[in-house]
Amino acid sequence: MNTTDIIDVIEKLEARINNYWNFYLVAIVALVGWIISRGVGHVAHEEGLILAIGMGLFFFMNLAVLHPVTQRVSVFERQFLLQITQDDNISSDVSSTLKSTFIKNRARTTVATHLVMDTLVMLLIICSVYYTPG
Repeated sequence: MNTTDIIDVIEKLEARINNYWNFYLVAIVALVGWIISRGVGHVAHEEGLILAIGMGLFFFMNLAVLHPVTQRVSVFERQFLLQITQDDNISSDVSSTLKSTFIKNRARTTVATHLVMDTLVMLLIICSVYYTPG
């Protein structure tokens, strides 16, 4: 693969990652908005159980597609870096700039961010069922 092909693959994978995160965030915002509109403590036990199971499955499936794509981006980024460091036609300034644009430990950060958000949403669901104001 030449450098242009690798950049094209990275951009396509980045677009997929952005779509997965956007879908995730829309679902989170919709759920939080629904819970707030119902009022904390006004979600029935059955609804809370269904929400928790449904969101748990959604979180799992979203992470199941997000994590491998993120790993693929990291692999292609390493391949890209290998190619630009071996290319004599690229200046050292361009090479160092391109090397600094990638996120280190991206797959781990993605999983950690996802799990923190998942935990917070699950806690919100639990509080919306069991918390009774005043």
